[in-house]
Amino acid sequence: MAGSFNLLTLAVKNLKRRSLRTGILMVSIALFVSILVFGLSFVLSVGSSLKSAIDRLGADVLVVPPGCQADAEDVLLMNQKAESFYMSKDIIDKVKKVKGVGAVTWQTYLTTVAGVC
Repeated sequence: MAGSFNLLTLAVKNLKRRSLRTGILMVSIALFVSILVFGLSFVLSVGSSLKSAIDRLGADVLVVPPGCQADAEDVLLMNQKAESFYMSKDIIDKVKKVKGVGAVTWQTYLTTVAGVC
């Protein structure tokens, strides 16, 4: 049987007969796979970056002096200028003793002098 017929030989003959279509199809499939791999890696990278940024966001609780909550919200959320307020550093020891507190840090928020140079 010199001319045996099966599905594989039919497919190979068809690919050889229509070489331009086969080439375009192969390039299209390669481009599609490349875009798919790039898109998937991009999405995974963005997700990983967002997770690490969320993990580094900082405090779950912000402790401010009594009566200064609005000032702290204005400074942190709306980037508005606020009056200065101070707390003694011994409040850190009190906060550390609260049940469930894992870590305590203190920060000083400063604003620049508004002026025309």
